[in-house]
This record gives sequence, structure tokens and C-alpha cells, in this order.
Amino acid sequence: MQEWTIGAIDLLRVADPDFELVLEQDLATVALLQASPWLVPHFVTDTQALRVGSSAIVVRTPSANLVIDPFLAFDDPARLAPRLAALRAAGVAPGAVTHVLLSHIDGLGASVRADGEPSFSKARYYVPAAEMEDALGGAHGAAGDALVALHKRGLVEPLFGGEQLLPGVRIEDAPGHSRGHIVVWLESGGAQAVVTGHLFLHPAQIANPHVDNGDVDPVILERTRRHLLTRCVREDALLVAPLFTLPGGGKVRREGRGWRLQPTSLA
Repeated sequence: MQEWTIGAIDLLRVADPDFELVLEQDLATVALLQASPWLVPHFVTDTQALRVGSSAIVVRTPSANLVIDPFLAFDDPARLAPRLAALRAAGVAPGAVTHVLLSHIDGLGASVRADGEPSFSKARYYVPAAEMEDALGGAHGAAGDALVALHKRGLVEPLFGGEQLLPGVRIEDAPGHSRGHIVVWLESGGAQAVVTGHLFLHPAQIANPHVDNGDVDPVILERTRRHLLTRCVREDALLVAPLFTLPGGGKVRREGRGWRLQPTSLA
């Protein structure tokens, strides 16, 4: 587990137990990765294979426990129990979670049990309005159907961007990866952090914000990424992404005309 403190807010990265995904790359991508040596060893191997992570991001405020993208995109009912156990081991009992937020609909992760019941039984669920609209139209398959069922029970609330979800926790629109993708900004005690959802699938996209992986609108996605990276540098904000391997985030720094991520363990 990796933990950061943002004023009165605790921010935790809870790793997916025993998860490991290393993706070999073609020669063109290897050359691109080699131009950013800071990616080794945290985020790529010595042979420039991508290391991909899986995690749940927990935000603990004085009044609430929020879980963001709980192991999203890697759906496997058999992994639900160990994932919830990992949260408990980190001090986050599922029954004590008050808010669950999905940055977009990309599978369910540990959000919903195989029987359709919410994994976090006492929490309100929050989903971007545009994503929920698409799910109601059948656009997100089984994952969308499960969330539609919760929505019909009054357990899901839409997010439009701009909401102050909790004191120090603000939702912002961040389109491009999907139609309704959002990010979560935290601010407390003069410090800031942003949880990016799947705006960045790998830290290499910080160095190369033009690179897309089948995103809904690559042009808007690049614009969104560049705006966020510029803001992180300007405001010295911590950037945390659920799909980054340990430590899962860091400070964004300028690198020539672009950016790099300085992992917090090295800051």
C-alpha cells in the first residue's frame, strides 16, 4: 500500500493482490519509450516492456471514505474476495465506505458482486452522467447493465463535472478517453492531488500525451492531458492513476518541451 497526505485528507493506493501484467512492445514503441529513461525501473522493464498496475484509490476525509475506480477494468468475480480483503487490510472495511466513484464505465472491477448487489453495501455510487446515459442505452454491455440495475434502485447518482462531492474533493470533466470521463481533484491544507482515472493508462503517456489506445476521441484526449499536466506542474499537484504500478503516482515535472513523472518514493 502507498499512502500520501493531502492536508487533512489521506490518499491511499491499495494494490490488486498478486496482480502482474507486463506487455512487450513493438520496435517503434520501444524507441519511443527509450526516449524517456525515467520510466525505468518503476514503469517499464529493462527491455522496454510496459508494467501495468491495478489498484483501488481510497480517499479518507474527516467525514467520509471514498473509493475511486476499485480495480476498474479487470473484471473477475473470483478476485472479488481477495480485493475486498486487501481493502480491509489497508483499514478500509467495505461496510465503512460511504462513497464509490467510477471515473467512467470500463468494466466493474470490485464495484458489484456477481449477484448484482453492491460490494460496498452502505455507499452511494457516483457515475458520470454521460456514461450512465450510454449505459441506459445499452452501450456498456454487462457492466453498464449492472450499474443500470443499481441506478433503478436509487443507488447511483450522476456526475456532471464541477461538483464539490465532499469538502476538499471536487469533480472535473476530463473527456477524450470516454465520452463522460471525469477526474477527482483533492485540495486541503494548501496541497493538491488529482486522481486521473484512465486518462493515463500508463506513465509513458505523460511523456507522450498524443499516444492513444482506442480512446473515443484522441484529439480531445491529448488536449485534456496537456491541460492537466500543465496544471499539475503549475500547482505542484500530486498525480495518482489507478493503472500505474507502485508507487502509483508522483509529481509532474517539465522534461524539455514535455513532461515526466517523478515517483513520490524518489521525491
